[in-house]
Amino acid sequence: MTTKIALVSKMSQDEQNTLSNQFDINLEYYNDRRDDLAKEGADIEIVYGNVRPFELPSLPNLKWIQATWAGIENLCYPEMIDRNLIVTNIRGAAADAMTEHVISGLLYFLRDLPGHDLANQKSQWKRSLSISLLKNTTILLLGTGGIGLRLIELLNAFGCHVIGVNSDGHAVSGCESCIPLEKALNQLQNVDHIICTLPFTPQTNNLIGKEWFDAMNQHTVFVNISRGKIVNESNLIDAINNKTIRGAFLDVTAQEPLPEDSPLWKCENIFITGHRSYSPGNPQINPPFEAFKTNLEFYLKDNHEKMIHVIDFKKGY
Repeated sequence: MTTKIALVSKMSQDEQNTLSNQFDINLEYYNDRRDDLAKEGADIEIVYGNVRPFELPSLPNLKWIQATWAGIENLCYPEMIDRNLIVTNIRGAAADAMTEHVISGLLYFLRDLPGHDLANQKSQWKRSLSISLLKNTTILLLGTGGIGLRLIELLNAFGCHVIGVNSDGHAVSGCESCIPLEKALNQLQNVDHIICTLPFTPQTNNLIGKEWFDAMNQHTVFVNISRGKIVNESNLIDAINNKTIRGAFLDVTAQEPLPEDSPLWKCENIFITGHRSYSPGNPQINPPFEAFKTNLEFYLKDNHEKMIHVIDFKKGY
């Protein structure tokens, strides 16, 4: 029996053709006619993208949602949880791009590229810039999931000492030690730099604020590629302006796109990359599509237990 799939996120014609040639499916593209989804949803079994709360009742035969992003906060609503659907995302699928982005952020500050850029603009040959090594630094890695695991490999290659932070402090290969999230605050004085890859949950909402920044070192670089709402941005701005920490490299902000009048733009040692860390820069590589293709094969063969990046709503990721 042909499986009907609703595409509500972008998928190229070539990608659609690849799926249609390999599987017995009927693809319906709703990205540019979203209002029709509710009208035609009776026999839709799979959605590629997101489903909004008011659309869910119109999808009585829905079995699986493939989210095209890593965070799932937009899908954690009661009606969705009660339906007991299979929901998968792309956590870890963009790990290579995101981890390289993190390393670039650390080196941006440690090699004082802002200072070099300013000197270039003034045509100055400056040798008195504040430069330091990433090697032998201690990194507090908040989150040891798919992205965190790849980061550990790269950080180890740079000669860093990694302290992993996860929900219960379980050991992770490549980390010199691991601690539960509840004990992370006590480690801030003992580390050089902090990288946040935590999932956004009620427990991590607004987690990193004044108490955290006050406990950090003045040479600390803070990197966030997770979700902007994990960080209290007012407290971050204060920490930067008061030189409590050296700098912040933000791929995410609480409000996106970030308004032009946001004070974050005006902070000298905050660098913002507009939620692009996931991008491989190669149009032929589409992490959401690759994850969906892999999962679709398992789903259609009823090997649901082999599907990757399945969401556990109890954990929130």
